[in-house]
Amino acid sequence: MVRGYYFYSCFSTCGIHNKKIVSVVVDKSLKPIDNFNSQLGEINLNSEQIKVPTDQLPEELLPTASAVNQFIMETHELYKREKRVTSDIAHELKTPIAELLSLSEVAIKFPHEEQITSQLASDVQQISNRLKNIVNGILLLQKSSTTTALEKSDINLVQLIENTLKRENLNNREISFIKNQNGYTVKTNKVALDTILSNLINNAFYYSPDNSPVTVDISEDKDNTVVQISNLCTNGCNEEDLNRFFEPLWQQDSSRTSTQRYGLGLAIVKSYCERLGASISVSLGPDKQITFTLVI
Repeated sequence: MVRGYYFYSCFSTCGIHNKKIVSVVVDKSLKPIDNFNSQLGEINLNSEQIKVPTDQLPEELLPTASAVNQFIMETHELYKREKRVTSDIAHELKTPIAELLSLSEVAIKFPHEEQITSQLASDVQQISNRLKNIVNGILLLQKSSTTTALEKSDINLVQLIENTLKRENLNNREISFIKNQNGYTVKTNKVALDTILSNLINNAFYYSPDNSPVTVDISEDKDNTVVQISNLCTNGCNEEDLNRFFEPLWQQDSSRTSTQRYGLGLAIVKSYCERLGASISVSLGPDKQITFTLVI
């Protein structure tokens, strides 16, 4: 009986001791995770530091920490982009709104001035159309960024480009349409692709001299169809500008004096390309020839 009690006491003591060891080991093992969580909690979208240090983390935690840091950096870049876009939208809307207020104030102050009142309606209409175009562009950019699945179908790319060229070439410009066959068939969303081509072709017509040709070249590269749209660049862009072409509301003219272009077309192109699984790039040739390359 005494011997049984002795063995029971030893077993109980060993069990308690083992529990303490397990508890210490678990606490020590979880300490890096606790430290990581603590450092992660100090990071927000306005923090100067946007990465959790990983030099003191055990090897087992490095993949998780790297993935978290990557997510933080991407979110931070998206946040900065949204802040800039919001600021740019406010800037774009501020000018026509100020013009409308100024016109109304002048008309109220001088109601009998025929020279002022006779032009008021047409001026208001022009500014209102500008506002409408800005808002429509912003809405289209938002629509192109949604996650809703796009319905895809077989599209004759040559026919679609020919229709787009006829629609966008209002001044009957010279066009060089290079194609090796009459029907390049691609399976994609027709509305999205038409929007992409319309913006690229319209951009080529607008930013090139009236006496210069616009070139559209279709070719095949392995399993991809490649569309290149080229024009002579007249606005003196450089390699640094090319990197910003697809940013929403970016305009090369820092004073933003244009009343026709709002820096949304190429951003919409980029957004739709991402949704279609296509790619878009731009390059500048030695003779001021700028080329947009769409790979579908």
